[in-house]
Amino acid sequence: MLGVVVVGGWRRYLRMDGSTPVSKRPDLIKKFNSPDSGVFAFLLTSRVGGVGINLTGADRVILFEPDWNPSTDIQARERCWRIGQDRDVTVYVL
Repeated sequence: MLGVVVVGGWRRYLRMDGSTPVSKRPDLIKKFNSPDSGVFAFLLTSRVGGVGINLTGADRVILFEPDWNPSTDIQARERCWRIGQDRDVTVYVL
C-alpha cells in the first residue's frame, strides 16, 4: 500500500523487507543505485539489516515508522550517507 501512495502507482519502485532473500538484496541495491535504472523510490524497513546496504543513489530518506531504538533509525538514515555519495541527502521523519 505504501508503494502506491508514495509513487502514485505510476512510477517504478523497489521494495526490501524481512521477506526479501539475502541473495537478491545486492541486485536490488545495484539496480537502485544505477543512474539509468528509472527507479523512483526504494522502500525498505529500518529493520532490514546487514552489511552492504549502501544507497548512494538516494537523496531523500523518509522514516515513516520510527523505531523505539534510536540507533536503528540512525543506521537506516546513514545507509544514504556512505562513501561515494555525491548528493545532498534530506531526512524526513513522519
